Amino acid sequence: MNKPILVPIPKKIEWQEGSFNFKGETIDLYFDFLFADAFENEIRELEAFTGKYTKISQASDANVLFVKNAELEEEEYEIEVDQTSVIITASQPVGVFRALSTLKQIYKQCGEFLCLKIYDKPDIKSRQAQFDFRHRIPKLQELKNYVQFLADMKYNEYMLYFESFGFYYGNFPQYYGNEKVLMPMEIKELDEFCKERYIKLIPCQASFGHMQNWLAHEDIKDYGIPEEGGGGALNPLDPRSIELVEKIYDCILPYFSSDVVHIGFDEVDGLCEGKTAGCGQTEDQLFVDFLLKVYDLVTKKYGKKVMFWADMLYQYPKMWDLVPKDSIVMLWGYNAYEKYYDKHAPEIDAHDREFYVCCGTHNWCTFTGKTENALYNIKHAAYTINNHKNAIGITVTDWGDCGNPQFQPISEFGFVVGACYSWNSHKTVASEYDAIYSKWGNIMAENWVDQMVAHSIQYTAIEYIDKVVYNCKNARIGDILYRMGNYRYIEGESIGNTTRAYELYMGGFESDGINFPRELLKKINPKYYEHVIKYMIDIYKELEEAVGEDDLTKLAIEEMKCNVKMVIFMEKALIIHHYFVNEALNAELIKQAHALADDINELRDEFKTLWLMRNHPKGHELAHYLFGSIANSLKAL
Repeated sequence: MNKPILVPIPKKIEWQEGSFNFKGETIDLYFDFLFADAFENEIRELEAFTGKYTKISQASDANVLFVKNAELEEEEYEIEVDQTSVIITASQPVGVFRALSTLKQIYKQCGEFLCLKIYDKPDIKSRQAQFDFRHRIPKLQELKNYVQFLADMKYNEYMLYFESFGFYYGNFPQYYGNEKVLMPMEIKELDEFCKERYIKLIPCQASFGHMQNWLAHEDIKDYGIPEEGGGGALNPLDPRSIELVEKIYDCILPYFSSDVVHIGFDEVDGLCEGKTAGCGQTEDQLFVDFLLKVYDLVTKKYGKKVMFWADMLYQYPKMWDLVPKDSIVMLWGYNAYEKYYDKHAPEIDAHDREFYVCCGTHNWCTFTGKTENALYNIKHAAYTINNHKNAIGITVTDWGDCGNPQFQPISEFGFVVGACYSWNSHKTVASEYDAIYSKWGNIMAENWVDQMVAHSIQYTAIEYIDKVVYNCKNARIGDILYRMGNYRYIEGESIGNTTRAYELYMGGFESDGINFPRELLKKINPKYYEHVIKYMIDIYKELEEAVGEDDLTKLAIEEMKCNVKMVIFMEKALIIHHYFVNEALNAELIKQAHALADDINELRDEFKTLWLMRNHPKGHELAHYLFGSIANSLKAL
């Protein structure tokens, strides 16, 4: 039997001959009386993935034993499986739960437990996944499914990012129509679901910058910095601003049991302009004064610890000494190859502040993700944590910039890679595992180590998605997801976070381009777009032939097909656009444009149907509008 793929990779694993399987429908379970806590969550998890019932037995009669070793760390565990029993050793129930997550992966792939010895523990204390609620609001059951997906890979924090109105703020009923959003009691239910899986559910609520969705409302528009009101940031000199933040927090914080709140504070624009001009304070003073007001509110009224994004402090380095010592700084950077972490992590260390390093799934501003970017960005984040004394956590972000035309599977490659690196931030574990599983295993020269480890994790992530996340008879879903995220390299010149296909989608057919001016667009050889179309059509054919063995896999395949079609149609639109800007359209191209418009309109309907399978309706309108705009422009040629 082939060895199962495990995510994250255990620190030490010794495979032995033979296997253990249950006889009958009942598991005889023993847990050491030295454990003070009950094992309801662990028993429920064991029953769920084995499909067996459990009954408590004496140690001599048990075939699954939870044994306490007080010397192990909180999440540290050991597993020993022989042909008669499974012994899990830990110091805390969470350690038992982590061990069961490993066994679950083995059982799902093998239908039994292989004989083995495992020793395992995480390198990084806090392993956080983040979801952006600006444009997509999953149904509660979908959120629970995703929490289970994260728990299976041993994440222990889940941060929900709120900037607009994906959550129902009870103090502001006037801002809602009939659309369905995430309700307070649903947060409470999700919070409990997370706790049962040893995941801390953390709110991230914008409270200074990124307030444009709030300041668009007439009754609070005047709280913004510009003289005319509105804008993206609250006026820190206006006492109503902190009152508004308190009203917002009163709505949301009571439903999160977490001892931590992320207050935002990134990308604050307009300080010392508009209503704050000539106030006698510098930008850095305005920033830190308002930070301290929100800090006092969160710590004193709600008894919570504060997290905030770090980027503004790089502009105001003199303010470090005023930032409360017990706050947690979030160092973010998403370019896979720039040395952003190397520049700023030493600065945070030097000021003796605890911090997380924040990387990303790199699905935003794309239809099918940027998988290579995710791989190297996450790897760099993990290694940064490993090399800095005050780095205590990693955050794998899943942003929704420019809406969410990409479906849920597009994010999964990044989260699986994040699970690999957040548990194992040192190179050695991945290198040893690589020697067993990867074609890079024989390349041991020192200058190959970074590349080798990254590719080891890549193959591990792909196989985990193939073998554990989805059940497909004749296609490797993980491998397809990985390749879908690399079409950008065929398009020609890179344009940063996005691709030319997405650029056209966001900017519109008749625009001059967001990142590419019209004069440059004229010069791009449309052969690039033709190559992308061929590449993605080949992937689409694989997905058409794929046979999902369960409803989740079938849905994921349909979602991936829809995202691939988005790329194909936008690349076709780019070809027509090339001749349009060069004033070289002919009758045949116009005929193709009209047919493409019909295809795009059909795609809009397909997208909406798939969106509603997992999400509430709110948010799908942006993609519907943008695709419609492209279709209308093509039809008008």
